[in-house]
Amino acid sequence: MIYTLSIAEAASQLSELVHRLRTDDSVVLVENNIPVAKLIPSAPQSGFHARSELAQSFLRIREELLSQPDFEDITDEEIQAEIDAYRRGE
Repeated sequence: MIYTLSIAEAASQLSELVHRLRTDDSVVLVENNIPVAKLIPSAPQSGFHARSELAQSFLRIREELLSQPDFEDITDEEIQAEIDAYRRGE
């Protein structure tokens, strides 16, 4: 997600902004409505927050796939059959 803030707004809440940035977030700083800088996270998060973000991303992608008109949901049995066939070299 991209957030846009004035430099003054960002300065007053910089600590909070830095801690709220997630791996796919960025903050665009503007001066007189002209973009002048961009804040992005320096490294992927680790631990619980990273797993939580990954789970949310997975669910979002899953929902996008399921909403496609030609997408057919695959059952667990079909997935297992494909894995077994791969292991047998088929």
